[in-house]
Amino acid sequence: MSKKFYSKPIRNGWIIGIIGTVSIFAGFIIAGITNDMGYYALMMAGVFLAITGLVIIAVYSKLERAVRKTFNTESPLLRFTAAEEDYQGFMEAQADEIRSINRTSRNIALFFCALIAIAGLLFIKEEGYYFTFIAAGIAVFLVVSQWLITGYRVKKLFKGDKEVILTEEGAYVCGQFHIWSRPIAFLDKVQYLRTGEYKGSSKTVIRISYSTISGTLVTPCTFVIMIPYEMEEQAEIATEKLKEAARR
Repeated sequence: MSKKFYSKPIRNGWIIGIIGTVSIFAGFIIAGITNDMGYYALMMAGVFLAITGLVIIAVYSKLERAVRKTFNTESPLLRFTAAEEDYQGFMEAQADEIRSINRTSRNIALFFCALIAIAGLLFIKEEGYYFTFIAAGIAVFLVVSQWLITGYRVKKLFKGDKEVILTEEGAYVCGQFHIWSRPIAFLDKVQYLRTGEYKGSSKTVIRISYSTISGTLVTPCTFVIMIPYEMEEQAEIATEKLKEAARR
């Protein structure tokens, strides 16, 4: 695997971080020249963008190392190439999971933005409305980011390959990579669902839920693996091993 799997997100992280850094210095310089406190809001927005960029770079660099480790492992729990009919079912199921989880995360973040906006108006006597503007700007950024990230992941999903690799630390499933090795993530739940138990699926499914940690936020993630008939026994054993790993 010579090509970097997460080169685009890492590059975008650098771009966001640079924009944030420029905004910090620009806000500080302009506020000093004009004595207009409004430009400090630009500084705060810059700090938010700079931190966001650094988090993106750190997280996706970790993922880049992890995905290479997954591909190079000699004894995965499962490894196979999905059949075309299974791949179509996987894409539909996984796209639903991605949209649902991202909507939930977005709504939680927007709730806290609303609290900041209201607190700025109620509890900060002088120029508290700046906090409202900042919260509104962050909210817009979050909505646009969620829309872009969801679209990117779903698009990548439909363009992904059909390779499936499952290990105790993560999984590569048809172009999507997931990692739950500590300290940045942890397994929540592993389910072995027989034919018909997952949304009427005609195949056995492993459904894995895990949480990723980004700063002070915990983001839930869920994905599914549709199992070929001939690998159901091996998949059940793999599920038990993952459950043991989750308890450790």
